[in-house]
Amino acid sequence: MKKLKIAFILSALFLISPLLINAQISVNINIGSQPTWGPEEYDYVDYYYMPEIGIYYNVPRGQYIYQSGNRWVYAYNLPVQFRRYNLYNTYKVVINEPRPYLRHNYYSNHYKKYKNYHSRQINRRDSHNPRYNKSYNTRRQSHREVSRPSKNHHESYQSSHGNNNNRNSRVETNRRSNVNQGSQGNERKQVNQKSERSQKSQKSQGKQDRNDKRK
Repeated sequence: MKKLKIAFILSALFLISPLLINAQISVNINIGSQPTWGPEEYDYVDYYYMPEIGIYYNVPRGQYIYQSGNRWVYAYNLPVQFRRYNLYNTYKVVINEPRPYLRHNYYSNHYKKYKNYHSRQINRRDSHNPRYNKSYNTRRQSHREVSRPSKNHHESYQSSHGNNNNRNSRVETNRRSNVNQGSQGNERKQVNQKSERSQKSQKSQGKQDRNDKRK
């Protein structure tokens, strides 16, 4: 009976373990949820804290968190006074703990030196690592395709080059044929001229013989 229980437990663990592994991976990686203005080299992020404006950003929910009066509110847009704020330029602190805004005094004092750290982080939009910036890999591939002649272009060039060679070969063959025909025509003309001169010479000799006999 104990062996059956052990076998049952092992079977259950064998079936459940892949689900646990996948869940752990999904929890530890959320690159696709991070905004393009977020800093690179982070596979998982819960919150960004922006010391310059004192606002948090919840990555899994895609919402900003800021104070409105005496309470913290979640919103999909920045407050009106920061609507034109350049998020790519400001410094972001990565925080992986639940509800960090409840310890706002600590984070505000601890990271106040980063308020003027403009453009000192590489954001995901400007990253050269395709893991964090898929569009960079796409741009490189597009550049390679533009810079390198396509296979079809190469084949069409070879085809046109081959056609030109064939045309040149036919022209050369026709030229040689015409030369041969002209040469043969000249030879026939020279033979006919020799034959005519020979006939004339024979006639002249025969006439001379007849005159000699009469004398």
